[in-house]
Amino acid sequence: MAVGIGVIGTGSFGRKHVAAYSDLPQARVVAVYDANRERADAVAREFGVDAVCESVQALVERPDVEAVSIVTSEDQHLEPTLAVLVAGKPVMVEKPLATSVEEARTLVDAAETSRGFLLPGHLLRFELHYATIYERVQSGEFGQLITLTARRNRTFGLFETYQRTHPALETMIHDIDLALWYVGERPTKIHAWARNSGGYENPNVLKAVLEFPGGVLATLDTFWTLPDNGGMAIDDALQLVGLDMTASLDFSRPALVTWGKHGAEVPELNYEPVLMGRGVGALREELAYFVDCVASGREPTRVTAADGLAAVEVARAVIETAAKREG
Repeated sequence: MAVGIGVIGTGSFGRKHVAAYSDLPQARVVAVYDANRERADAVAREFGVDAVCESVQALVERPDVEAVSIVTSEDQHLEPTLAVLVAGKPVMVEKPLATSVEEARTLVDAAETSRGFLLPGHLLRFELHYATIYERVQSGEFGQLITLTARRNRTFGLFETYQRTHPALETMIHDIDLALWYVGERPTKIHAWARNSGGYENPNVLKAVLEFPGGVLATLDTFWTLPDNGGMAIDDALQLVGLDMTASLDFSRPALVTWGKHGAEVPELNYEPVLMGRGVGALREELAYFVDCVASGREPTRVTAADGLAAVEVARAVIETAAKREG
């Protein structure tokens, strides 16, 4: 029997959730909800979802909804996630778990007393390249870790939408989570600098350096100034250095580039591509893991509610540190 899934939030990324679930034989999206009814209707028609609900509560209370994906905007995770956990159902929440430490802790506490569980959406733990590096770290092949350097850059046009959220919680939080995952410790010192090049709601340039108790230094960069028509929508890279091994990953050097009338383009094939009407890539792997945990009745271990809280705590510390420097 396929697990009945409800999806709350059917914007561009919510649509990708529905597409990815549609590629999983062990799952079936049975209901969706979005504050924008037209958007929810469109996604339901595209993927053959039977029910478009009138409210979060209506979706949560449906007996055929056994688990839920929360794909609302970053600051709107608290109420729908609590509703799912109170109903005793498993919930997958897109990153960040919340935009404040207080709300993230509230969700973790609620998960501890719920019959369901809480899975934070840190999809890079499910991306083939990043996960391979983690396995090599765990096997001991790197020896003592020394430094981690990561960047995660996006186009200027996307910032029109995502300036609603500080980049520490939007893009850099991916690399914060990776650093915590690889190093296996919490940083003891955090240094951060931010720049706002146009009077935006949040800065569009951010740098952070995390010092870990074992001596690892992690340098994290993110900016939202890539040219919209430059052909490169994602400029992500990571280098992890140990005494015995170094790993280098650079998505600005893609395996596939297309050239057309409007110039060069690099298709995004690693994170959450939709091909032939179905979601593939890391998002599909993440949601497959979520569904498998639901079906087997086991708590997630690959990424936990506590991991989601830790990433938010470090991201908020980065924000506060950068703000003090600006002041």
